Amino acid sequence: MPSYNATWHWAKIEPPAQPQRLAAMRQALAARFPLQAFNAQRARLDPDNILGNDLLDGLLGGPKAAQD
Repeated sequence: MPSYNATWHWAKIEPPAQPQRLAAMRQALAARFPLQAFNAQRARLDPDNILGNDLLDGLLGGPKAAQD
């Protein structure tokens, strides 16, 4: 996918079970999207992470991490 500048479709993304592949997916998403700014806004607009879930927090980082 990197050679085509492609990324996963948000509705079809499935975190891999292997820790190395999961870390690579997180790294690829962070390189492509401004996740730090996104998580800062999540923390500001949804401080209790009501709209979050394990999938989002696992792949994109939790909103609390942006505040630290």
